[in-house]
Amino acid sequence: MAFPRSLLEEILRKVDVVEVVQKYVHLKQRGGRYWGLSPFKHEKTPSFSVDREKGLYYCFSTHQGGSLFQFLIKMEGYTFPQAVQHLADLAGLDLSQYTYHTQSNYHNELEILQRISSSFHYLLYRQQGAQEAENYLKKRKVSTSLAKKFLIGYAPRDPHWVFNFLRKHQYSEKAIRNTGLLTSRGLNAFFKHRIMFPITNTYGKVVGFGARALRENDIKYLNSRETPFFRKKELLFGFLQAKETIRKNRLVYVVEGYFDVLALHAIQIDNVVAPLGTALGEEQILFLKNRVDHVVILFDGDEAGQNAAFRVGKLAERMNISIESVFLPAGKDPSDFLQEGREGELKDLLKNSQSFFSQFINLYKDKGYMHKPEAVRYFSRKVFEYLKEVPSKIRRDQYLQLFADAFLLDKTAVELDFYRGIIPEKQLLTKGVYEDSYVVNADISLLALAMRDMTYFARVRDEIGVEDIWDMRAREMYYRMEQVYRELFAQTDALKMQFSQIVISRVSDEKIQNLFLREMNQSTDQDASLLDRAIRVVKERSLRQQQRDMERKIMSMRKESFEKETYKSLLAQKKEIEDKIDLLQRIR
Repeated sequence: MAFPRSLLEEILRKVDVVEVVQKYVHLKQRGGRYWGLSPFKHEKTPSFSVDREKGLYYCFSTHQGGSLFQFLIKMEGYTFPQAVQHLADLAGLDLSQYTYHTQSNYHNELEILQRISSSFHYLLYRQQGAQEAENYLKKRKVSTSLAKKFLIGYAPRDPHWVFNFLRKHQYSEKAIRNTGLLTSRGLNAFFKHRIMFPITNTYGKVVGFGARALRENDIKYLNSRETPFFRKKELLFGFLQAKETIRKNRLVYVVEGYFDVLALHAIQIDNVVAPLGTALGEEQILFLKNRVDHVVILFDGDEAGQNAAFRVGKLAERMNISIESVFLPAGKDPSDFLQEGREGELKDLLKNSQSFFSQFINLYKDKGYMHKPEAVRYFSRKVFEYLKEVPSKIRRDQYLQLFADAFLLDKTAVELDFYRGIIPEKQLLTKGVYEDSYVVNADISLLALAMRDMTYFARVRDEIGVEDIWDMRAREMYYRMEQVYRELFAQTDALKMQFSQIVISRVSDEKIQNLFLREMNQSTDQDASLLDRAIRVVKERSLRQQQRDMERKIMSMRKESFEKETYKSLLAQKKEIEDKIDLLQRIR
């Protein structure tokens, strides 16, 4: 059962819009409205207004507005059902009868995780077997108050403790197993004799754990297995404790591990998060992009740390988010500074963060690369690889100038090398994508058409995958549309009619928002046929790129010794791609 309109209206009637918004924005009444500084951008003059009587907000500086549902989607990154649930809780309404409630299907599992998290924390300072864990935390300078703030706990050695404890509290074996707390076979605990770090979602609900081994021969760090509510690539450790400071400062520090997060909290820096033992990914950066203006990454200054920072830097540039960096001395992390009593030095390093690209250039310049022709050629390739991800032509031009000046190179020659042979063919084919935010190409046209109607997007997703979309603005929009499509799939026709409005409300970049709105508004009675044509254009472009890639592989095999069967397989794949292209051309 979907959320009926009458329920949504009742929620909005019962919840005071001013009361909710005031948790995010300091409001002052002026006439019949309440005014404050925009929570969506930095400004000095209040342009954000709330109409209590109508239950609506509007930001004049970013031209965004709507009801409390849209406000929470924007501020918290909630899905529509999550926003409904949050406001229903405030209104004292029970949504358990509505099957499209995001958490309802997993109510027992989330309750189990919350209970076991509290129990792990209780055991940390009260079970004799936890002494080793307590001593390790003391060694890492994690105070009792800090452990309490993050609900850090201890998983006992006994492999049966978790199951027996939860069964005593009447939870079913199926629900316990669904949490990921048990091994795949049997009833043994997945986490044993480990320090436990609860991982929370945007609601603040525990959805899984990260765990640090206390035995030398065990895998040092483990995460809960993937579940419908625990997806590593979408979650960040410490966000719950950081979000208020992030909201105020519009800045976040990203560190590598759990103890690094704790180290910064220990020196009163709260706006810090960490990925869950993996490299920071696209989903996590997108999550942060909607909440901050600046990301500062802290990495070990060794080669592995530099490579990790380089990957994050490229991702952030691709998604048009400002990124700065702090490289710590090789072999050191924030936790080391704390243990060595060098908190002041760590704070000074954080104050002196620089644009990532500037640090990247200086790092290689300091290595003496500028005096070695081979090294300059190698580093040029690294620089060009990075610049391919920069969507702004102005910023890309500034970076080229910075590189040329630092390495005493002629900027015109550097530009020629970059534009002549370094950009991959697929980006040259869409040159103009990167010229400015208002350029329209095949990807933008396709998704602007698809956004006009949810059934149009259904047709697009059947034919076009996200990998077929080359323009990063359009790719981000594809992700948004896919997310909203899944949310509304089982909803009423009335809510499906709001498909485009909900998608647009989740786009944080005003230029991209306006670009798609402008394209969408050029609606005609030929939309369906235009959509078919746009799908064919994007599909053919993708197939032709696959064809070129396949031809390169075949040419490469001809120059070397190769297995006959592999060669025949490649030829067959090439023929299949060519047949698909031929079919598309005949449809025209």
